[in-house]
Amino acid sequence: RAHCRSRIGRFPRNIARNGGGEWFVPYFLSLFLLGIPMLLCELAVGQHFQRNALDAFASVNKRFKGVGIAAAFTGTMIVVRA
Repeated sequence: RAHCRSRIGRFPRNIARNGGGEWFVPYFLSLFLLGIPMLLCELAVGQHFQRNALDAFASVNKRFKGVGIAAAFTGTMIVVRA
């Protein structure tokens, strides 16, 4: 647990040392242009179909089942890593 907090505390200092602002511009652009719309899309699909991520995206189109698998895998990896 302490190791996780030290990484989080060390990250802003490393960014500031290595140029800081140059990193935040593409980060915030990708966050607002890609990340938030994708989150809202995923929430809307889940709300509409009232199913889990795998079944909801498969209901939109059979080829979108991979998106649901990727969402579940990403969430699992975040929980396991933290």
